[in-house]
Amino acid sequence: MTRRIAASPLTTRTWLPRALAAAMVLGCLATLWLGYWATEGWRRSSIELVERTLDEQIGLAWMVLTRDMRGAQASILTVSGENLREAVANELLDTCARLFAMYPYPESVFSWGRDAKGAPVTHVYNRAARLPPWWSGGPTPTSFPVVLCEDGRPLYAVIETVLRYADARKQVVVFETMVGGTPYQVVARLEYERPESTALAWVLGFTVNLEWARDRYFRDLAEQVSSARLAEPIVAVAVLDERGQTVAGGSYTQAGGSARSRSFPLLFADPAILPVLPPSELPVRSWSVRVSTGEDGTLAAVARSMNRTFLLICLAVATM
Repeated sequence: MTRRIAASPLTTRTWLPRALAAAMVLGCLATLWLGYWATEGWRRSSIELVERTLDEQIGLAWMVLTRDMRGAQASILTVSGENLREAVANELLDTCARLFAMYPYPESVFSWGRDAKGAPVTHVYNRAARLPPWWSGGPTPTSFPVVLCEDGRPLYAVIETVLRYADARKQVVVFETMVGGTPYQVVARLEYERPESTALAWVLGFTVNLEWARDRYFRDLAEQVSSARLAEPIVAVAVLDERGQTVAGGSYTQAGGSARSRSFPLLFADPAILPVLPPSELPVRSWSVRVSTGEDGTLAAVARSMNRTFLLICLAVATM
């Protein structure tokens, strides 16, 4: 006959606290594990949000930049040729005023045509508020934003270069040249007397001072894009040249930040409709626009909140 041995009360009292302690330890570990993965999931979702925002913002910045750089060329493509054909200087003043008001980078507008006797006539129009460096006269007192240049000889060499493209029946040309020691990009539209003819009817174009564009245009445009950004994580919009040097905007190398970049050609015209020119006439420069977040942005705020939350969980577990 088997005799049962009763458990000692002392043994029961020893085992129960150990089991409860083990259960509490496991509960604390489970709480910490759940808290960690909850805060980690929060961090990951915040990173994904910032990454999506960066993708959207780089697209927005690139679109604003390239559209503006191509806008002046698109405007001269819509100008009627009647006044140009007749070489009427004053008829283009309003056209130039609208162009100067819409786009800051054209410094001068030039036209070429023939008068009633067939003689070639050239006109040059400048901004009244920003006269070109090659301008030999002083400031012109006028309330109108456009000044008809009485002496446009510094641009005659530019116009002669444009006229040489007529032999190849180019309709839009872009090239770079020096005027008075200043680098310029020239954009011009050429119209011909008849289809298949190389006889020019008229020419309309504009010049862009590349030094001014580097110093002012891209800086102002980067500030406009920054002020129009749609989301808080974007703290810097920068434009970089072909050497990677910052031309305009804020730094994108802040610690703990993320960045997106997209390249664009340094062309104040639509590259899709331009003829292929040798690098000596039109150097190929690939610049880029970047948008970025910094260590004080949304991710940093999320990280601080996540750390505080996890610390509170740890303190709560420690006091259990």
